[in-house]
Amino acid sequence: MPIMGKYYVFYGYDLLSPEALGQWNVARMIGELISDNAGMCRFHRAWGEPMAEQLLANHRGLPADYNERVKRLAQELFAAEEAASRFWETPA
Repeated sequence: MPIMGKYYVFYGYDLLSPEALGQWNVARMIGELISDNAGMCRFHRAWGEPMAEQLLANHRGLPADYNERVKRLAQELFAAEEAASRFWETPA
């Protein structure tokens, strides 16, 4: 499950506008979904994410449009009614 702040923290020195930071977060979320769903160690994401689609197609027989499928998954997660912000329920 994507959780903002899990691995989406921007450690750069630049001060980003909210829009630019949001775009960076979305790109990072898609990258993390690609590596998480492919079973890759996140410490190898620098080389693994760009090669994930090719690796999964060649070695796992998965469709060649893996990255596009992950992007659609991210859109569906964002559009889901359950994704709306709300207060956490606490035990009574």
